[in-house]
Amino acid sequence: MHLLGLAALMLLGHAAFAQDSVQSYPSKPVKVILTFPAGGDVDVIARALAQKLSDSTGQPLVVLTAPTAYIVTTCDLIAKAKANPNAINFGSGGNGSSGHLVAEHLASMAGVTMSHVPYKGGPQVLTDLAGGQR
Repeated sequence: MHLLGLAALMLLGHAAFAQDSVQSYPSKPVKVILTFPAGGDVDVIARALAQKLSDSTGQPLVVLTAPTAYIVTTCDLIAKAKANPNAINFGSGGNGSSGHLVAEHLASMAGVTMSHVPYKGGPQVLTDLAGGQR
């Protein structure tokens, strides 16, 4: 699980900073939210990587640890969607993509409503998430 979290962080970092250095992206500090406890191996590695990325891009990366901030299981997602109708947004690689269809099927089966935010591809979803867009 920790290796998966590290791989996801590296992917997010790569997606967020694959922009041409002439562009002003990101124009504000980038938040990296870890769903692992503070002081663990993922936290330590994430902070080291964030410092290197911050040094190379000139933009601060803020590493936050919030083990309970995000939805961990499908049951958590459904419970949150039922408690907050129309408050859950999900991004996918575009209309009709596998991510879109799976999320819509889940919403239908659970009897909840979620808003689809289509992108032109999966990497753009990760870039916006890394940049704090919601």
